[in-house]
Amino acid sequence: MKICLLNTLYHPYRVGGAEKSVQVIAEGLLAQNHIPFVITVGETDRVFSVGGVKVYSLKYTNLYWHYRDSLQKRVLKPFWHLFDIYNPVMAHKVGRILDAENPDVVHTNNLAGFSVAVWPAIEKRGIPFVHTIRDHYLLCIMGMFRNRKNCRSQCGICQTYGWLRKYFSKRVKYVVGNSDFILKQHVESGLFLKAKSWVVYNGYRASGSSILPTPRPDRVRFGYLGRITPIKGIDLLLAAFNRLNEPDTQLLIAGEGNERYLHKLKKLVSSTKVQYLGYVKPEDLFNQINVLVVPSLWNEPLARVVYEAYGHGIPVITSDRGGLPEIVEEGRTGFVFDPEKPLALVSKMKKFIEDKSLPGRMRKDCLRKAQDFLPEKIVENYIEVFQAAVNKHLN
Repeated sequence: MKICLLNTLYHPYRVGGAEKSVQVIAEGLLAQNHIPFVITVGETDRVFSVGGVKVYSLKYTNLYWHYRDSLQKRVLKPFWHLFDIYNPVMAHKVGRILDAENPDVVHTNNLAGFSVAVWPAIEKRGIPFVHTIRDHYLLCIMGMFRNRKNCRSQCGICQTYGWLRKYFSKRVKYVVGNSDFILKQHVESGLFLKAKSWVVYNGYRASGSSILPTPRPDRVRFGYLGRITPIKGIDLLLAAFNRLNEPDTQLLIAGEGNERYLHKLKKLVSSTKVQYLGYVKPEDLFNQINVLVVPSLWNEPLARVVYEAYGHGIPVITSDRGGLPEIVEEGRTGFVFDPEKPLALVSKMKKFIEDKSLPGRMRKDCLRKAQDFLPEKIVENYIEVFQAAVNKHLN
């Protein structure tokens, strides 16, 4: 099959997990002798190749480049979202590429910068398409999270922004959620009601050379990996770590964020037992820790860092938000806690302190669980979805 994968960003722009996940699918399709190509948003129109996959980068047509922090972005952001509700210019650009490439199926993913206008453009050309939900873009401009709380439903503003997206979701006949949570959230909000649905997790493989034995079984090193931002619950993690008051326990925080917020965190817990590493490759952190903590306050669709940890044999402690509980086997690959209960995270962390052999014993189950996310398995699942869409279209 010839398959078009459309996503907001792609290499070299890799802000989050969606870009990595789409790249895994594209290169996995190529490895299985399919013909993938990618359409993405960029700062210029150009065509290039990544890992043998052809990539069309289309210059954005909005007020500013959405992925550069600036005063202009902060001032114009509401208007950017307004123009992004339905962008016929980007749909026209996508249509020209589809006319030239004539794929068998189109796989749309994150649509910021493109808008739902691409769906009727694909449908107009008689090409079957599948959409994967990877974020809250279709529902909310704030990620369904405001004032440190998850939104139970769309507010009036988001309903206004989202009514056209909801309307055009009726044209989607095949939809995939990268977690059961994110799929159900959209269906319960009235989107994709007529679509056949699947849940397909994202793919990841740790290179064999990066999987090392669990460090120092006689001491516990907790780790955090991700964006340094309030919605990730890092202040909650620091408060819990401070309560432990264990002399031989460390916390390594890897990731980048706003300098003002970082300074606030460092004042919250001033201790040499807490180290801020900045940006590091995942394997560089996993080779230094025993346990990964994912204390998210918001409903993460699917945190890539969890199954990355599994790939290195590292157990996890996660909040019970979003799709996180779906990929944790309680007591085998990790533990789940409720961030609204003050001592819940502390009690889970204490399990590893009171039994320092626990990370080593959980290692085997973590490596086993990592097999569920191997790229070839994920790609096989997507091929089945694509084939179902193509076969139905031909019949």
